Amino acid sequence: MPKQSKAKKNKTKRGKSFPIIALIAFLLLGFLVYYLSKDSLFEKEEEIIIRPIEKTQTEQKENVPESDLLYDEADYQVAEVDSTALQPKTEDRDYTVDTPKPSITEKGKLYTINSELPKICIIVDDFGYIKGKLLDSFLSLDKEIAFSIIPGLAHSVETMNLAVQNGHEALIHMPMEPLSYPKDNPGTNAIFVKMSDEEIEVQMQKYFDELKKTVGINHHMGSKAAADRRVMETVLRKTKEQSLFYIDSFTDSNSVVEELAESMGIRFAKRRQFLDVPESSKKRAILKVDEIKKMKGNVIVVITHCHNDMKYRQLKFFIERLKDNHYQIIPPSKAVRIY
Repeated sequence: MPKQSKAKKNKTKRGKSFPIIALIAFLLLGFLVYYLSKDSLFEKEEEIIIRPIEKTQTEQKENVPESDLLYDEADYQVAEVDSTALQPKTEDRDYTVDTPKPSITEKGKLYTINSELPKICIIVDDFGYIKGKLLDSFLSLDKEIAFSIIPGLAHSVETMNLAVQNGHEALIHMPMEPLSYPKDNPGTNAIFVKMSDEEIEVQMQKYFDELKKTVGINHHMGSKAAADRRVMETVLRKTKEQSLFYIDSFTDSNSVVEELAESMGIRFAKRRQFLDVPESSKKRAILKVDEIKKMKGNVIVVITHCHNDMKYRQLKFFIERLKDNHYQIIPPSKAVRIY
């Protein structure tokens, strides 16, 4: 009898503890389900709200071509000279002047090219040595940038053809004797002061025969030759016969080019700034823009060189800064008409 009561008592205890265990297990299961559903909900909310925004921004940056960001002058006109607001052009309006062309710099700043803006002409010297990727980089610059090509080099003719095909003006970068010769040698095919008038004319004709698509001349080195009146009279007379213009690289203050060009009725302009002297850097480009802003004249002629990628990147940055300061870049053929 006592054993039976004890067993019954133990059975009663187990029966009472079972609901407690079940309740604890149920609560644990509930917390687990809540925790999992809570994390899933947050993850789902993040995926809906945040991720598509980041994806949209990335796709817009990568997939929209830069050319699509430019405005077409056929669709827009400038409302006022000092305003960047654009309005659709009406078809029945009679325009007597060129419509200013809006454009965008690499930084995305809008500027407007028009007749009221200061003018600048940029010539890149010493083409004929380089080819390949570096040449392609210069060819990709604004079409108003001119290529000045030294005759007689391995890539002179090829560079002229590529420049013209890509919309750039090509000039003969005519090698001439410097004051520092023979330390600095302009080449065996250069114009030297000791040459006779006939020899100078024959040598120049070789330049014309080789670089037939050029529209003008500026000299390479030439500080001594450009200061010699006899030499420059012959050079400019031959230049005029070919209906070319002349840009004085102005490598020496004793140059007689400007005086003779004016007296002979030759289209002419003079270099006012060297971009990559004394160095090629973004800092130097900014300083050059500040100097140019203080200069007066109808057009400022700037010369730089194509020797390496640093000079290309400096020029590209310089062009961007000019546009941000509302300068209009014009090719040399237009610069000599307003100089």
